[in-house]
Amino acid sequence: VVIAFIIFHVTIGYLLQLKDITLETTSVEYLVSQGLTQIQAFEISNAYETMLGIFTYRMGVFGGILVGLWTAFIHNRYHTKQLPTAFSFFSGNRFVPIVIIVTIPFISILTFFIWPYFNSAINGLGNLISISGAFGSFMYGFSERLLIPTGLHHVLNQLIRFTPIGGTAVVDGETVSGALTIFNAVLASPNPDIETLRQSTRFLTQGTHAFMVFGLPAACYAMYKSAYLEQRPKIKGMLLASALTAFVTGITEPIEFAFIFISPILWLFHAFMAGLSFFLMDMMNVAVGNAGGGMIDLTIFGILQGTYTRWYLIVIVGLVYAVTYYFVFKYVIEKFNVKTPGRNTDSDINEEIIYEETGADQLGANILKALGGKENVLEIDNCISRLRLVLNDTSLVNESLLKATGSLG
Repeated sequence: VVIAFIIFHVTIGYLLQLKDITLETTSVEYLVSQGLTQIQAFEISNAYETMLGIFTYRMGVFGGILVGLWTAFIHNRYHTKQLPTAFSFFSGNRFVPIVIIVTIPFISILTFFIWPYFNSAINGLGNLISISGAFGSFMYGFSERLLIPTGLHHVLNQLIRFTPIGGTAVVDGETVSGALTIFNAVLASPNPDIETLRQSTRFLTQGTHAFMVFGLPAACYAMYKSAYLEQRPKIKGMLLASALTAFVTGITEPIEFAFIFISPILWLFHAFMAGLSFFLMDMMNVAVGNAGGGMIDLTIFGILQGTYTRWYLIVIVGLVYAVTYYFVFKYVIEKFNVKTPGRNTDSDINEEIIYEETGADQLGANILKALGGKENVLEIDNCISRLRLVLNDTSLVNESLLKATGSLG
């Protein structure tokens, strides 16, 4: 990927140089001397940057995403490729970088011609969101939580944090784009403009604290209170750990994955409350930034910064969120018999598949059995909060046995 990324930008840089587009000819000073206004000069100059010493388009995360997708495509297609005996040394994984080196320049050429239009579209979308005011903040918060189960919320976050969709501002004479980039630039400025900082935080963690620090921990308590009495001792530790993780760090997937796949109502409620939180923080001119979302960020970038951040409004809204989350979750879980942790009884598990716990080895064996045997497993991977598997046939999965091992599904 690193080799592909460098070749990708070297090719674009070479094509730009052929058109006499260089670091010097795109500088604000040079463009102003050619008769452009300072705003026009900033817009043109901001379209380019120096990446790893290479002058290229300012693509933010898009360049990395594009190269990563192409590298993954080539790897999946050619990592098992067998060459004739004379060239067998270059078969398999060794063949992948060869194909990437040959093909990535063509991706660069296509990008060279397409990206200027894409860049204009991104700037146009950024302007649209900018003029949408607080409603744009709501749409961001709502969409970001709605995308959680797909993992695509990371793409949306990157767009907002590092591209003009999250805003553009001039900080100390330099044009910067993206909500998080602007926020960091203002914090590092010797003469920070509080209003610019306040505008940059409308898409940052000020909109997440209400449901991460207050709402979701209350949802955990609601799930605990909704669990069957005999099951509460079993799920108490898990829910407490998940609640503390969300409260302190803003990592919410362990809680969200306990309900979003089994209750569309709670999923939509959670997404709506996230959007509403962003909307309210924007309307109340709160100014708490960064990209985490837990109590650590609220303390460092809110409380310790002083009252100009209006962090106390987050606490007030958060307390209302805690009460709302608790009663909504408890009502929905009990009304619709949502099988959140602790709401499975022994009768929910087929007695034929009950196994005798004899330690970690037996636990692993039973998990593998529930997945349809080792022959059914193609790949095993993981992230912080979950185990990921690629199976030959998902219909062979015995979900009841999986739950009997302690898995949520």
